[in-house]
Amino acid sequence: MDDSMHQYTIKDLAEFMQAAREDKDQKPFIFITGAGCSVTAGIPLAKKIVSELNEQFALELKPLSDEDRRDYGKCMGRLETSKRRRYLQEYIGKAKINWSHIALACLIKEGYVRRVLTFNFDNLLARSCGLLGQYPPTYDFTAANLNLHRLIDDPAIVHLHGQGHGFVQLNTDSETEAHATRLKEFVGHTLSESPTLFIGYSGENDAFLPQVEEQFSDQHRLFWVDMGDKAPEHLQQKLLTSSLAHYMSCENGADLFLIQLAQELGCFPPKIFADPYQHLLDELDEIANYPMPKEESSEKKKENRTTLANTSTEDILLGTKNKLKEVKQQDKEAENDFLKEYLQGNYEEIIQVLEKKNHLNHEQSLRLAQAYFSLAQRETSVDKQIGMYEKLVDRFKEDIELDIQEQVAKALVNKAVVFIRLKQLDKAVEMCDELIARFGENDELALQLPVAMALTNKAAILNKLEQSDNEMTVCNEIIKRFRNSNNKFLQTSVAKAFNHIGYVKLLEAKKQWRNPSVAKDYLYKASKEFSTALKKSLDYDHPIILGNMAYTEFLQGNIDDSESHLRKALQQGGQSLYDETIRDIAKHPIDIDNNFKDLLEKVWSEINE
Repeated sequence: MDDSMHQYTIKDLAEFMQAAREDKDQKPFIFITGAGCSVTAGIPLAKKIVSELNEQFALELKPLSDEDRRDYGKCMGRLETSKRRRYLQEYIGKAKINWSHIALACLIKEGYVRRVLTFNFDNLLARSCGLLGQYPPTYDFTAANLNLHRLIDDPAIVHLHGQGHGFVQLNTDSETEAHATRLKEFVGHTLSESPTLFIGYSGENDAFLPQVEEQFSDQHRLFWVDMGDKAPEHLQQKLLTSSLAHYMSCENGADLFLIQLAQELGCFPPKIFADPYQHLLDELDEIANYPMPKEESSEKKKENRTTLANTSTEDILLGTKNKLKEVKQQDKEAENDFLKEYLQGNYEEIIQVLEKKNHLNHEQSLRLAQAYFSLAQRETSVDKQIGMYEKLVDRFKEDIELDIQEQVAKALVNKAVVFIRLKQLDKAVEMCDELIARFGENDELALQLPVAMALTNKAAILNKLEQSDNEMTVCNEIIKRFRNSNNKFLQTSVAKAFNHIGYVKLLEAKKQWRNPSVAKDYLYKASKEFSTALKKSLDYDHPIILGNMAYTEFLQGNIDDSESHLRKALQQGGQSLYDETIRDIAKHPIDIDNNFKDLLEKVWSEINE
């Protein structure tokens, strides 16, 4: 397994894919995709689906235990097939084509990916391929004869668990487990025939992963792409122990990861965005000539005058082509806004050309700011990254246009995050304060979002510095500013603020443990803050807040409630939450902490079993 500090980069992955395509003795990559590739299209992840199922189908799920009600497969297993289909179709039918699938379609079109296996029911990849003018065959493995898998025509899309408009969608544990067994030969054949890449698929509590672990035999490389900085524990235990199995982080999500990969391979943006007129002209070339009436003699024309008057004699295909060519020429003569270069990732070229100009129009100024920001994100050198953000801020700090000021604000946020990672916390606070001073009074949502990020980051820094009074002041400022906002992200910042306040009160209770009445009061207040935080938080914040709630309840003597919340927290937060809980217990230690640690170990052990 690769050390997390020495992961392969997207550029390295592109080189492997280039070699696989060009080498006659190899076959191009096979990609295996999961729900993480479709979330930005509007299709939720399993946790949100489970939450909604519990709300919409409370009666159907009534026989399940509290633990089973948090399990996707078990929840689906209590619903009639028709209800499952209707529920999922509400999302699948409304899903928009997203950028991870557009980038993946680019990789397919240029021959870097020969086949995509997907656990998803949606048709986003097929739609993306159609958008680019390609129509690969699509196979549904819930309805196919799996003994004939060697007859698949590449490039291809293979739906492993069914399609949204198909006859069968596999949702329950029993359905997917039985199907995974049938897929055994196909999995082995896939892993032994081509290098593979998993993205958007967690592999947790899943019958397919054991098949991959059993069948992977180092014939070709395997890449596993996920959001975390480090590989999850369940992957480290077996699959990633091989020196030919590599973990890669996509902390900014599947969309940006696949876009950057396609850029490295020179196949992004697709022509429909880089040259939409030529793309349409190429598509129109695939259409047969428009039918035209034959030329007739003058006598014949007189006889058929009525008929001809009702027949179109205009070649609409040729007319459309001529219009497109005319508009394309007009667009070519207009001033360049460098959109094509930006989409291709040629940020250095944009900066070099535009910095030489004496005057930039608004579009060019925006493109320059975006180029600085995107180049900074792509930089692996921390010093260069900081330098790019500084150039962006200095260059555009006086610009009054909202979309450009948004780039300045994002640069300050990211610069602060870099300083946090470098443990230069004083500089990180300076960046947060600069952003708040610049944009704190601006009511535009595009600027309030980075202000909220800055305040939240500042609170987290003050927590690390153990400046609890200052931390409380910042948290109260977040609540005051954004409590009544309807924006989900701003409500997340408010939830984090309540959680921070509760955590400070929790620690204060431990400090005052020898004064029972005072400690009890602090614990009561902490519990109220955590309850409010839970109501306002999104799914990914729940484990931390639940963990804090469980610890507080234990100190209050509510052991059953504590165990219930602790179990939920660990099931959702995994190893990272367990590690964080161990660190929390060690702060201002009291005798009862040993009892809570025993409970933690018991629950953690049961979950892992």
